[in-house]
Amino acid sequence: MEANLYASPTADLQDDSNAGEFEQIRNTYLKHEASVQSVGSLYTLGALFLGFAAIASFFSGETEVLIGGVLLALAALYGWLGMSVRKLKRGSKIAVGILSGIGLLGFPIGTIINAYILYLVFSEKGKIVFSDEYRDAIAATPHIKHKTSTILKVFLGLLLLVLAFAVASTFMN
Repeated sequence: MEANLYASPTADLQDDSNAGEFEQIRNTYLKHEASVQSVGSLYTLGALFLGFAAIASFFSGETEVLIGGVLLALAALYGWLGMSVRKLKRGSKIAVGILSGIGLLGFPIGTIINAYILYLVFSEKGKIVFSDEYRDAIAATPHIKHKTSTILKVFLGLLLLVLAFAVASTFMN
């Protein structure tokens, strides 16, 4: 049979039979996913601060080179961990468990924060969010995004301003 030159173009579309199921799964666990990814952001921020501390220790004297090397290694670990948690990679759960287990010793604030991180990662919702099936749901529903509230954005902006002011005042003295 000859091709019809005047027919509308056609395209093979992927099978969307699971799209509704994926959207339902994603909407059910979206808040938990966002909370877990926020933990990844905290680890990445920690890597940044450790990196700055490592650079500062390299310039403070010869005896601090070893400390700077340790801080730089920790910065690399935290950076890798932050990116892995943000991508919801299963392998990052073990490292998060170890670091948060150690962080439980920081009574009282460290205990509360790290207990919450352990809950996020190892709860039933955490198991689902770190699963391959959930990553498939994320890939199938890129249009679904978690919306951060304006109040939280303002609070984070103010926090960053305070941190920037603290760092600037430290270097001014």
